[in-house]
Formats: sequence, C-alpha cells, structure tokens
Amino acid sequence: MGDTLTVEGFHLPPNRQGQLLWINSIEQSFPLGEMATDSDGRFYKEITVPPTARGDQQLVRALLTWETCGWRISHILKLATEKIIETLFLGLMATTLALFLAMPLSFLGARNLMTHNKVGTSVYYLVCTLFNVLRSIEPLIMAILFAVWVGIGPFAGVLALGLHSTAALGKLFSEQIESIEPGPVEAITATGAHPLQVVLYGVLPQVIPQFLALGFYRWDINVRMSTWIRWRRGYRVSAATVDQSAAI
Repeated sequence: MGDTLTVEGFHLPPNRQGQLLWINSIEQSFPLGEMATDSDGRFYKEITVPPTARGDQQLVRALLTWETCGWRISHILKLATEKIIETLFLGLMATTLALFLAMPLSFLGARNLMTHNKVGTSVYYLVCTLFNVLRSIEPLIMAILFAVWVGIGPFAGVLALGLHSTAALGKLFSEQIESIEPGPVEAITATGAHPLQVVLYGVLPQVIPQFLALGFYRWDINVRMSTWIRWRRGYRVSAATVDQSAAI
C-alpha cells in the first residue's frame, strides 16, 4: 500500500476518456483517477496502491465510455409501454362490461320503480342483496377465483373487476334513479304508456349524464385496481415458481 506503479494500456479505442479503478479480491473498487488514450489506443499513467488493496488477487480496471449509435427505444421502455397500455385497456374492458350489466340491473334495484307490487318488491330486494354481496368481496379475491377458472392472464382480471364494478355501479345507478323528478314519470304513466316506455322516455333521459359521469369515474378506479391486481398476480406467480423449484 502506498507504492507507486505505472499502468500501461494498449489495444483500446483511440482518443477516448476514461477512468481507472483498483479492484481488490472482494470486488471493492477504488477510483485511481482519469485517463485518456492516444491515437494508437495506448495510455500510460502512474498510480498509487490504495489502502483497499487487500487479498491475493488485485486488478486495475480501465473504464472507457463512448457513443456507438443515436437515440433508441430500450427493451424496458417497450415492455413498460406495452404493460401500461394493457392496464388501461384492462380497466376499460372491465368498465364496459360493468356498464352493460349494471344499467339494466340498476332499474330492477330502484325502489321507486319496483316496489309497486309483490313481484317487483321481491326482485328489488334480490337485486339489492346481489349488489351488496358482490361489493363486499375484494377484487383481488375474485381475480384469484377467476384465475383458477380461466387461467392466469388479463381475462381473469377483466372478469374480476367487471363483476365488482357491476355491483358498485349498479348501486350508484339505482340511487340516481331513485332521486329523479317524479313529474315526467307520472305524466307519461297517465297517458297509458307501457312500463318500458316510461323507463325509456321518463327515467332514462334524467339519468344518462349521471351514468356517464359515474362510468368514467369507475374507469379511473379500475385502472388503479388493475395495476394492483397485475402486480399481485405477478408476485404470486413468481413465488409459486420459487416454491416449486425449491421442492424439486
């Protein structure tokens, strides 16, 4: 330690700037200073053996960096972009599935439309119970169940988020239907319109803006939840692989 040595390098890229490092036997590095190669790819430099020089084998490493090409998209960026797009569409497909299921079910779960007779009241309580049960189950638990059923992949996440969103949107949609103005409904009913016509012309025009707003809000929620489900799914697959390798 403390001795002066002369380091010579050759067959290196010419006219490059670099750095010298002292590497001891336990791979500890110590910077020795800057260096530069000449037009023939050689360099000479005097160095001092650092205090980290321990062990039998000591190395001096020359690090040279230079540009080899222009800007390019890395594999990690491509993979991250693909997964981001997949996550966005996973949330979009789950939300779209939930909208198609929740909209008709929400009319069956609205008290002001269904509690006029015994059959309607029974359907109302059945749909409300279904909404409450499905909303009480975590999407991650649903994703695990669907992964067993349809296999690990985005489709299981779409089904899990879609089913959970159906219950959540169905509850929100039914509350919007229950808060509509009764005047247009009573006027259309007084003309002798069919119940389906009452819904189409008296109820639906009042709730479409709220349905759209809640649908976009649920898409935002599903995108965040799909990120969590995808991470947990990858973690569980990796853990299972490690456990299987250990067992083998």
